[in-house]
Amino acid sequence: MPEVENYRDYNPESITVELEPGLPITFVRTHTYVQMDNRVWVGKNPDNPLSIYSAAGSGNDYTSFIDLAPGNYGARIKNGIATTLAYTGQPTCGDSKTLNDAITAQGKQEPIVLQDSPEIKNGTTKTIDLVVFVAEQIFSGWNQHEGITSMGAFVGEMLAQIEYCNQVVLNSEITNFRWNIAKIEVVPNSVFNTSEAYLQETLWAMYNTGPLNNFCTKVMNDVGADMALMISIALKMECAGIAFVDGEECVVDYNYIARATIHELGHN
Repeated sequence: MPEVENYRDYNPESITVELEPGLPITFVRTHTYVQMDNRVWVGKNPDNPLSIYSAAGSGNDYTSFIDLAPGNYGARIKNGIATTLAYTGQPTCGDSKTLNDAITAQGKQEPIVLQDSPEIKNGTTKTIDLVVFVAEQIFSGWNQHEGITSMGAFVGEMLAQIEYCNQVVLNSEITNFRWNIAKIEVVPNSVFNTSEAYLQETLWAMYNTGPLNNFCTKVMNDVGADMALMISIALKMECAGIAFVDGEECVVDYNYIARATIHELGHN
């Protein structure tokens, strides 16, 4: 990453990343906007129309999510350091095992044409407002190795992640809605400590009457939100995320947001 005084002002026409030595990939800006004092930047690789580069930054913090579907290769990069690479466990298309395989698979894809979508033509795409709740202990030092050093850094990471989710939906030619973060709210440990609960317990605590439900409901009502996404730190792991089908709540463990967020939001 280039050194800039404030990543909120970082708005190049293109960004080139080298996820593996000798294999640079260039993403050309498709759109950009400022939200919550962060610059959100989205780009595509011209040769690989299903590729996604979604980033957000402010101050010294900059996070990007990269996906080369259907080549089954992705990365989460924070301040120039990749923390998630090469999803080879459950290939989404073919049996790509390397970045080079992923690039080859990308090159076989046809561009998606969305201009004829009635929602895009008429400007009637529905906005689904989302409150992102985050467990207080994420900032307590327990997870510093993942780079969550401040609320500002987390805000940028979630803006980049939700915009990434929107791009995944568009790649599926779904144009009648998009997610928008209406607010990001810290859940105090005194209300609910996610590190001591399984993700299913956290989800039930959001849904059933009690301290966490009361807390989440008030925040959502205050901003008129449609959905709630809880980012937890769970020491008891039974899954990466969980949601009610056709519900309004979902829970994702922070360490798996790069892949689990879109999955759980999709259930809702």
